[in-house]
Amino acid sequence: MDVTVYCAIKDIVHGEFRADHFWLGASDGAIDITDMNLSKKMFTAEDIKSIEGVRNLLKKGALTVPNRYSQLADFQPPDL
Repeated sequence: MDVTVYCAIKDIVHGEFRADHFWLGASDGAIDITDMNLSKKMFTAEDIKSIEGVRNLLKKGALTVPNRYSQLADFQPPDL
């Protein structure tokens, strides 16, 4: 929410605001996972490596997660 609100206020200040629907994700800095301080010990080193790999793909915008049920059939998870 904070990234969305910040972007809206910034656009208002610069006279660029437009009412619309925007999809924000990891590559926009709008979502991320926690540091897993309490749960990290439940995962193997290989699991953590896979989680970080997916996290990095999402942040780079190299992986698009389906946002509609109809898109699931075509989704191909990455090889990690």
